Parts: sequence; C-alpha cells; structure tokens
Amino acid sequence: MTKKLRVGLIGANPGGAVAATTKGVAPYTSSGESWGAISHVPALRSLPGYEIAAVCTSRPETAAAAATAFGVSRSFHDFRQMAQDPDVDIVAVSVRVPFHHPMVMAALDAGKHVFCEPPFALNLADAEEMAAAAKKQGVCALLGLQFRVDPAMLHLQELLAEGYLGEVRTVHMTMYSPGAIDERPADRMWHGDRKNGAGVTIIRANHTLDGLCFALGDFTEVAARVETRLKRWRNTDTGEWHDVDAPDHIMVNGVLEGGALVSALVAHVPHNSPGYRMEIYGSRGTLVLSSTISPQWVPCVVMGSRDGAPLEELPTPQRFREAPPETPDGPPLNVAHLYQRLEQAIRTGAPVDPGFEVGVARHRLLDALQRSSDEGRTIRLE
Repeated sequence: MTKKLRVGLIGANPGGAVAATTKGVAPYTSSGESWGAISHVPALRSLPGYEIAAVCTSRPETAAAAATAFGVSRSFHDFRQMAQDPDVDIVAVSVRVPFHHPMVMAALDAGKHVFCEPPFALNLADAEEMAAAAKKQGVCALLGLQFRVDPAMLHLQELLAEGYLGEVRTVHMTMYSPGAIDERPADRMWHGDRKNGAGVTIIRANHTLDGLCFALGDFTEVAARVETRLKRWRNTDTGEWHDVDAPDHIMVNGVLEGGALVSALVAHVPHNSPGYRMEIYGSRGTLVLSSTISPQWVPCVVMGSRDGAPLEELPTPQRFREAPPETPDGPPLNVAHLYQRLEQAIRTGAPVDPGFEVGVARHRLLDALQRSSDEGRTIRLE
C-alpha cells in the first residue's frame, strides 16, 4: 500500500469554513476567513494519497481549535516547529502574503515539499530567492494557481491546440470583483495597504492574467494603468478612516508571444459585478471563457463559434475533472487538482507544474505593469 503524503497546513482557521457566494456579494467571510479551511481541508480529505498531519495558526488557542475542528492530532502556533516535524512531508502555506517568504523558506530549509498560495511573494527578490532555494533543495515546490487546472480552462487549451480558432488575433479579458465600497471590517483592512501585496485586485490579476498566459502564451510587451480609485476606507469595527493605496484597477494593453493583441481590465467595483470573462478571437472563430464570480469560486463555462455561427456552449468533458467524486465542487476542486499534480511529481520525480518559477514570471509581469503605469510608457518583457 502506498504511504500517504502528510501535509502540515499553515493557515487553517476554522472560522473561515463557510463562505457567502450568493446574491452577488464578494465570496469572503466577514471575519475569520481562511482559504485553507474553505479549500485545502476539504480537498485533502477527498484525496486518498494524502492526510492532514498537522495544522498551524498564529495562536495556541486557534491552532488547538483548528485541530479539533478538522480531526488532526498535531497543532502548532510556530511554523518553524511544524516545518521541522519529521511526521510532515509537505508544508502548505495559505496565509497573508507578507508571511509567505519566511514560512516557505523555513519549510525548504527543513527539506520539505511546499504548496504555496499565490500571490507568491511581496516582491520579485523574495520570489526569486524562494524559487532558487526550492531548486537547490531538490524538493517539489508548487504554486497554487488554480486556474491552470480548472476543467474548463484545460478544455479551452485543448480547443486552442487543436486549431479551433485558426490564427489567434485578439484577446479581451475582464475580471470584475464586487464590494468596492468605502467600508470594511477590521480583518479586511489589510487589503488596502499596498505593502501587504495582496489586495483583491492583485489577487484576481495574479490568477486571471496567469490563466491568459497559460492558455495563450506570455506577454512580450505591455502598456498599463494601475490605479487606486477608492482612496479611503472606514473600519466598521472602530469607525476610523484609513488611507488606501492598494490598486483597485489594473488596465493592460499588450502583445503576446504569438502576436495576438490583448486588452484586459481587472477591477474592484461597488455592485453588480459580472465576474470573469475572456474572449479570444481567431481567423476562424471565437472562444469565450466565463464565470459569474471568479474561476476560483464558480465553475467556468466555455462558449464557442466557428465560421460565423452563433456562440454556443461547448460542454467541458468529464475527463478534465480528475479529482475523485468525493471532492466538493467550488474552491476545493481545483485545489485538489493541484494536490494531485504535486503528488505525481513527488512520487515519480516529474517536474511540478505550476512550480515556483511561474511565480517569478508573474512577479516580473506585475512589476512591468506597475513600471509602465508609473513611467507612462510601453515595457518590453524578455
């Protein structure tokens, strides 16, 4: 019998186990939200090759509560201690971005495999250091870019590879996140500080721009506007007003490796968000990939048309859903798909995909977008 891979999960507050995804509201809990509880725990529970061996949160009482809630025997409030635990094979990092670098480096120093949620790092230097350390240690280090394993995205990629569109000429992508109002609970105020590296718009840009590049190739040049339109938020728990500098709009015009022209807008809007949509126009047809909220929360639908016919849904074949039937739909599904890829890499020695080098590439892209906006010019990417 194959030995199960033992995961130590950092960021498993059980207060985030329920998320609101109805009535057009943002898919976040108002307090205690934990992506680890929402997605990683149910994903791992459904996979026969894994077990959750330990959980780690920032305080002893929350760590103990998480262990009780999830039926885990070991709990930690010091990530360094968990990284050194010989009964942990993989460290999963699902916390705020400022903590990624020390936690990932502690895991790599201990010789552990790593699953890190995006955005990967606070800056390019940290991303490069983590990627280099993973390569030096010879471990499997996976970046949690869920869109790359989404069944509809894989279906879209197959259609493109088969020549469904002919020559790809034009791409238009939009990602509208709801909830851009001037009030936030205390546990959401950190999103407004640029130095924390992970406001709503940056998170969405990471995932959706990576999905675009995954399907169609990387950018060779970009011209961008990165702006903060809502400059103050009121903390609803204290009544205090705070200045905001995290971007809530990222607008991109660019050119892809194959020559296709791209226009993209990732924006945080107040109400009635239409969600995510990517339109791809080729010499023979059109493909559209869309989600009513975002690909991490609501499954995408593929629409297609060839030779001028009306757009129609192209159902995604069941073979692209590789997770077991027990894996819940929604956030756990694509996280489970990523864990399956990580398991395959660990057991076979195959390269892990998406690896940390993809995180470095995404940081370079985001840095180029910011530089283009700051300098008011087109930036070429090598």
